[in-house]
Amino acid sequence: MDVAREIRLAKQAEAEMDLHVANAGKRVDHEISKHTANNPNLVEEANLMEDTSKGAQTTNVPTYRN
Repeated sequence: MDVAREIRLAKQAEAEMDLHVANAGKRVDHEISKHTANNPNLVEEANLMEDTSKGAQTTNVPTYRN
């Protein structure tokens, strides 16, 4: 019985953590959109950062849109 309870608690904790991660992702997206709305030149830079997080190679030189 104690094992089943521990498994249930672990599953609940995992679900709560997934919710926290999803909420954090939404907040990050919101903050990025606020900053890119104020400065459209950052749109390309934000896209480069997203690409590098997915494993793409890029240089350290920022690219700006006109």
